[in-house]
Amino acid sequence: MRNLYLIFWSLGLFSTGLYAQSKELSLSKFDSIYFDTGVNWAKKDYVKALAISDSLFVHSTPPLHQLKALMLTASIYEQLGQQEQSIKYALKAEQIAIKINDYDWQAKIAGFLSAQYRNLGLLQSGKQALNRGIQIIKKVEVEKKRNFYYGLVHQELAYYELDNRDFIKAKQLIKKSESYFNRLKESPNNFYYKATNEELFAKCEINLGDFDRAEQHYDRSLSYLDQSSLSESVLRGMIFNGKASIALHRKEYPMALDYFKQAEQLAISSGFLGLKLDVFKGLSDYYDELGDTLKKTEYLEKYDTLYHTDSKRSKSTLDGIFHKIVQNNEKLESRQYFYAVAIGVLLLLILAFLVFYRIKKQKDQLRFKTLINELKQSTKDAVKPISVNDQIGVGTEDVVKEKFSISAPVEKKILQKLSEFESGFGYLEKNFSASTLAATLDTNTKYLSLILKNHRNLDFNNYIGKLRIQYIIERIMNQPEYKNYKISYLAEECGFSTHSKFTAVFKKHTGITPSVFLENLSNQELEAS
Repeated sequence: MRNLYLIFWSLGLFSTGLYAQSKELSLSKFDSIYFDTGVNWAKKDYVKALAISDSLFVHSTPPLHQLKALMLTASIYEQLGQQEQSIKYALKAEQIAIKINDYDWQAKIAGFLSAQYRNLGLLQSGKQALNRGIQIIKKVEVEKKRNFYYGLVHQELAYYELDNRDFIKAKQLIKKSESYFNRLKESPNNFYYKATNEELFAKCEINLGDFDRAEQHYDRSLSYLDQSSLSESVLRGMIFNGKASIALHRKEYPMALDYFKQAEQLAISSGFLGLKLDVFKGLSDYYDELGDTLKKTEYLEKYDTLYHTDSKRSKSTLDGIFHKIVQNNEKLESRQYFYAVAIGVLLLLILAFLVFYRIKKQKDQLRFKTLINELKQSTKDAVKPISVNDQIGVGTEDVVKEKFSISAPVEKKILQKLSEFESGFGYLEKNFSASTLAATLDTNTKYLSLILKNHRNLDFNNYIGKLRIQYIIERIMNQPEYKNYKISYLAEECGFSTHSKFTAVFKKHTGITPSVFLENLSNQELEAS
């Protein structure tokens, strides 16, 4: 749920006209610039929006105006994906809100920080901020405002349950949020929050497998959104992406593509990273189902690049947060300081490992799918030998084609016998040597080397290794019992003397290890069942 839903808390920051307030404040030049920057310029020109928010802070004297300027800056940085800066300005604003006893803004900022921390995976900090907000809401005097804030709080709690994949509990919280919003007078902003709830209901139903009910919620969400003040917001892109996934599930491919493309356009124009990730993943799945490998790979690479960028940004943000923790604890005793640093470093190492593991997992899955596709394609062509990830080019960098000094009849005869050799299983013999193969082909090792270099683009060792890997992959794919064998047995089965040698050659020719190949194959079969 990264970056997508925080906009709903952000909207509350600019809703100065939601409830009654003094005529002087609502008509002030500050509020006019503030609202225009937050709702309009923040979507058009982030640089100009930041300049305006900074100017508002510098030229403001009332603490409330300074607070609003700081939260405007925090919201803009959030949209840019710079969470560290966003949290920094929000915390400054919170200090002002506490100082002037403004419970409305304390509640808004607590919700904003909760969503930020949740997006970063700091769930404990997020829950603490949200609980702080719940206590503050009790102090808000106006009942309508309390209902509004409680509606937002239950939306935020629903997001936590969506992240936990407890969709039943999430639906209960969304219904609770809906009950609070229903107590409010109908308004463009209220329609927006109702649209948000309907979109969340739809997400829950999709994950629970009820696509018909999900579609009804998406339609109601669009209806509410059309009546809101932000009808062309990122929420519309989320709805279109959801409707596209429903159409794809029903195999209504033209409709699915139309919704995906509309969602993609809104994702790019809004700049919201989370929506881009969802849309790129959805389009990759769409083209995969249609068998368009080129387009599928294009969107998968977009997703991978974006995910990697976001992971680095999150790591940088956490690094900054933990750095501030260290700075704030410099006055502690040396022992306490050591523990704080150690915990911070440990958390960073864990995060770095998780990011690295996730990216490696995705790359392994992509290599596995590419390998399987090549194997499927090769079986359709009985003439060509099976190609095991030729594009990797591992082991061919030192192979230089040489001009033949072999007569054409001899060359033809050797090639014919080489093809016959490849159709058999002689290469599975342990300690199989170049001289053995040369004798099999009725030639010498020099001619054999020239033939392999010019017609297989491989030297002898890589040639034999590739044939053996090709053989064992075919056995694993076609004979189910091979999936349960130990790696050492598979190594021996295809002519390798050791487990480690087999693993090294397997990875050289496929890009993944035998264990990763077997794991992905098992996962693929589970998904298909």
